[in-house]
Parts: sequence; C-alpha cells; structure tokens
Amino acid sequence: MRAAIDDLDELFLLCDADDRVILFNRRWEAAAPGATAVGQPFEDFLRKRVAGGHVPEAAGREQAWIEGRLAVRRAGNIVIERQIGDRWFLLKDHAVAGGGIATVGIEITERKRAEVAARENEARFRAFAETGSDWIWETDANDRYTWFGGAIERQVGRPASHYLGRTRGEVAAAAGMDLNAEPWKSHREAIARREPFRDMLQKRVTVNGVVWLNMSGVPRFDTAGNFLGYRAAVTNITALVQSEQRAQASNRLLSAAIENLNESIAVVDADDRIVVANRYFRELNGGTRLVEPGHLYEEHLRAGIPLGNYPEAAGREEEWLKERLERRRRGGTIEVRRQDGKWLLVTDQRLPDGGMISFALDITERKKAEEALKQSEARFRSLADLSSDWYWEQDAELRFISTSGQESGRGGITADDHTGKRRWELPGTEIESQSWDEHRAMLAARQPFRDLLLKRTAANGVIHYVSVAGEPMFHAQGAFSGYRGTARDVTERIAAEQLARAADERLRAAVENLGEMICLTDAEDRIVLANRLFL
Repeated sequence: MRAAIDDLDELFLLCDADDRVILFNRRWEAAAPGATAVGQPFEDFLRKRVAGGHVPEAAGREQAWIEGRLAVRRAGNIVIERQIGDRWFLLKDHAVAGGGIATVGIEITERKRAEVAARENEARFRAFAETGSDWIWETDANDRYTWFGGAIERQVGRPASHYLGRTRGEVAAAAGMDLNAEPWKSHREAIARREPFRDMLQKRVTVNGVVWLNMSGVPRFDTAGNFLGYRAAVTNITALVQSEQRAQASNRLLSAAIENLNESIAVVDADDRIVVANRYFRELNGGTRLVEPGHLYEEHLRAGIPLGNYPEAAGREEEWLKERLERRRRGGTIEVRRQDGKWLLVTDQRLPDGGMISFALDITERKKAEEALKQSEARFRSLADLSSDWYWEQDAELRFISTSGQESGRGGITADDHTGKRRWELPGTEIESQSWDEHRAMLAARQPFRDLLLKRTAANGVIHYVSVAGEPMFHAQGAFSGYRGTARDVTERIAAEQLARAADERLRAAVENLGEMICLTDAEDRIVLANRLFL
C-alpha cells in the first residue's frame, strides 16, 4: 500500500493525532524539497515554507498566516488552492480514523492556466470594445438588444440602457425608418433566414446630430444548433461620409485516509484483482457488488456497462471493453465523461509489484473553464473579424508582441513588420497629430491615448494614414505590463478632407479675383465672405 501511495501522481502527506508526519510520498517531497521529515510537526513544515519565501501571501504576517492555516487544517474537509513553484495544487485535509489527518494535493495547473487565459482574453475583449471607435451589440432570439460594449454613448449620445430590452425594429422605427423599405426590407429577410450581414449603412438623427453607421453581424447558435440571436459590430463612419459628401469620398490510517478521500482510488494486485476500492470509487461505479475487493477489475467494468456507467460503450460493448482493458494495460491518462455529466481524469499506473492503481480526478470545473475559454476566444475572434479596426498589444518595453483582426495587414505594413519593434521604429512611419517626444511622454506616464495620427509610406511609395488608440495594461499586483489598443487605416477620410479643403481654397480664390463685388451673409445677415472689390 505504501508503494502504491508513493507512486501516486498526487501529493500525499499523513499525520498522526498529534499532527506529526507519519509518511509522505515522493511527489510531496518533489514539490517541497527538504521541508518535510517523519516525526516533524506539521507546524514546523509550514514555518520552513514561510521562512523560505514560498508563501507570498504570508509576507509581513507570517505567524498569523500559520495560525490561520492550522485552524483550517483542524476544521478539515476544506479545499484550498496553493501555488508551489510554477504549479498549482488543490489541497484538502481529511480527518482519518485515530485522529490523524491526511493531506492530498491534486494538481490543477492546467485549470488555473485556463482560468488565467480566460481572464486575459476577456480583458482583451473589453479593451478592444472600449478603446476602438466601434461598438458591439448582441440580441436575443426575439431580436431584442441584450448587451452593448464599446463607444455607443460617445458616438451617438445615448447610453446602452436606452436600447436594452427594445427590439431593433422598434429602435429603427422610432428613428423614423421605414422597415418595409430598403435597406431594412432586405435586411429583415436576411435576418429571418439567419444569414450574416455586412456593411449595412444607416443614417441616424441623434442628440449629437446626424450620424452615419456601418453595421456587420453574424447569427449566434448554441451547440445544439438553436438560434440565440445576433452579434454585430457598428462603426460610426460619419466623418468619412461627410468628407465624401464634401469631396465626393500508516496502512490503517492510510486505508482510512484513502477511503475518505473525495477522489476515486482503486488498487489491484498482479492478477488484476481489486485489493483497495475507496468509498468514492464504489459510489461512482455503484449498482454492483463487483466493485468490492476480491473481484477482477474486468468484472467491475463489464457489470457497469448495462448500468449506464460508461455511456461511450453503448452499442459497442465488447469492442469498448477490449479497448479499455488494452489501454489500462498500457497505463496512462484519459478523460471520461460520466452518465451524470461529470468529467473524470482517469489515470492507470503500474506499481512495482505488478499491480496497478487507478486514480480518477473530478475535472468537471476544469472542463467548464475550458469551454468558457473556447467561447470567449470565439467571441473575440468573431468581433475582431467584424470590426474595421485591428487590435495590437505591446510588452512593458513598448515592443509589439501581437496584432490581430481582419485588417491587421493594412496601414502600409504587415503584422510581421510590427513584431519586436516600438511604434516609432516601424518602417516609413511619421507622427502627424503630435511629436514623438510628446507621445513617448504620455506612454512614460502610463496614460491612455486616442486619435494618434500616423503617416506611413509603404515600400511601394503609397502613403497611408493610420489612427491609433491605446490604454496601459497592469498585472494583478499593479506592475505595468505594456499597452494594448486598436488601429484603423483612415487614408480615405484624410484624402477626402484634403480634397474638401483644396476645393474650398479654390472657390475662395476665384471669388476674390472676380471683377464683380461679392458679399455673402448668413441667416442672421452677418457678413461671412466679402471679396477684394467689395471691400
């Protein structure tokens, strides 16, 4: 039995009624080398870990932390998370017969990484929504607005709460649009067919005046294919439209400890007969006495098939049993979904005496975290592809580490041209809206910025104008970690504005040099233009 525990892939420590160490396995020693010895009080182990700086949250309150940890330990059956080196473990103290305590540590590093990745991805999504000139909305299956993100209030002068709960048709009708006329007629037909739509142009009269909006969206479905609503990105293109208009553009203790663990453990001998099967193993595989010690492991598997314990075996029972036993003989780890919806990480590990230990870890929460991460990533990719911006991130040295989005190659240079460079090191890039020194001063002060206008001359000589917005990023401890934000190619808008200014200057020059007196007044009869001859 000791050999079986020593070969576990989980941390294991057993203490007697006086909370002194009786035994610990190799995995425990590897996680905390030199900190544990047989006969040592558990409190001494804690002091060594704290003194070695391995418990960051105890800094400055070492004794209070140790007393709190001991109190949790005495309470028993309380699960805590602990980082040991670069790995995370889920620790649980179990009271065992005789007054002893068994501490089991299950590695949850992948789950923690999935949680961190999900948080970082959500932070990227929020930054993308808030720093860009777009905004994003979602509707339910009845076409009612359920969520907004981004610059809607800044762009159209009304908060998201003004629209939430209302249908898109109600909002459009209230804005004076005829839903039976184009483009709404075709748009509603496309929505009824659950088709994506792109570049739907709308003119809106808002509290900020007339705005022009460009909208692209995709339908959303759940895993069963049921329609959930739409998700869309909206860009305020008023400036572009207006420019185009102007310019047209122990064995007993051990057994007791194992029995009361909330993880499934079964140990078999060299003949593959069950010698240890703890409570949780029996509960998971209930409905048959063949899970009890003395029975062949194959008997317990075979008996569980008609009980529905192994949903993946349905319709191919003998083939599944053969595959499962072969995989078990090879050893290794597999993920199994139970009939009750639980996910288990099942490990079959050969023991030195020829037997085998099977350990099943409940990874249901980790699977949920992975699914949440997949959905979050899909949401971010969908919005990045819909947006006319592209998204970028820089490290603490202000060097580009990533760019993404449908337009990441626009602006005269490619995504690869950015990697490893600072903004002022990008090829053919000049700053227009301020000086580089002023921009670097803002970055040194960790300030957000908007509407930074860059002029880029591509390798082929074509000039592009790019508008950039960004915000600083900080670690959970408050340390600066870089910048992230959005960028947009505004070459068309700048060209249209330049054409409009040129046309205005030509008109004024023509009026100035006419051989007749010219005077122009506004609605209040104030002179706004008078040529030389009139003066």
